[in-house]
Amino acid sequence: MKKLQRLFLLIFTLLCIFTLTACSGDSNERYTNSINIGVMRVMDSFPIFLAEELGFFADEGLDVTIEVFSNATERDTFFQVSSSMDGMLFDLVSFSNFINAGVDIVAVSDIHGFASIIGAPGIYTLNDLVGNNVLMAFNSAMHYILYTTLVRGGINPENVTMQAIPSLPTRMEMLLNNQAAAATLPEPFVTMALNNNLNVIATTHELNINPFLIGFRREVTIEKEQELRAFYRALNRAVDHINASSREDLIDLFIDLSNFPEPLRATMEIPQFNRFNTISATNIESVFTFARQHGLLEIDVNVQDLIFNAID
Repeated sequence: MKKLQRLFLLIFTLLCIFTLTACSGDSNERYTNSINIGVMRVMDSFPIFLAEELGFFADEGLDVTIEVFSNATERDTFFQVSSSMDGMLFDLVSFSNFINAGVDIVAVSDIHGFASIIGAPGIYTLNDLVGNNVLMAFNSAMHYILYTTLVRGGINPENVTMQAIPSLPTRMEMLLNNQAAAATLPEPFVTMALNNNLNVIATTHELNINPFLIGFRREVTIEKEQELRAFYRALNRAVDHINASSREDLIDLFIDLSNFPEPLRATMEIPQFNRFNTISATNIESVFTFARQHGLLEIDVNVQDLIFNAID
């Protein structure tokens, strides 16, 4: 009887060791407590910088690496060549390019995106753009914003000369030097334009256009689902902090973290941010329609298969 008891105890002990080892291996593989996110220094990224600065990610047990890029091309290229970047803040036009190229990336949340069509002196309305040149970057969110705004305003986009200027600082400089009638620009360039007496013709918020998102590799949504949920809890905590704070409490932090030009400290407005939510299929389809019209998306896709819900 004692031999049987000892044998049973040995088997039970071995089973416990095997179970603990298996669970430990699974934990090390799937729950690494790290997220690597690619961003640009634009208004949309502020909640991420703030969540890191105020320790909200750390409170969730997360180690978040923020990769900062100077332009969208650099960001998108890095994402394709380096598997170290889990996800990024980007736009739905780029998303359609990735899907068309077979990159297995999924849309997780929308972003409270900020962009406007800015008119040069004397250019106040969409009708003023007819027969003139407008600066943008082809096959980008800025292209989609301009094209969609013109269509909604009853203007044939072919009656407006769309001039490709990918560099945002160059776009801004040309506009200030009266080398174009208008340009599509994100923040902080919108505030810079207003400081130089240029005119807001239309904004993404007025038109309810939002082609911006956060997306992650599909494998990351499988291996790091709990980290992604923690990531968004921290982001929404940052949004709540922004919305509950005065401009005076935030502006220095905002300028320093976002590395925006020092002169904007006096005039930059910090808007109320929307909490991060799972992106809607309707929003994706709207941009995908544009992408198909412009030859950027040539394959059939089920949009629902491209959405992952990681927000509690």
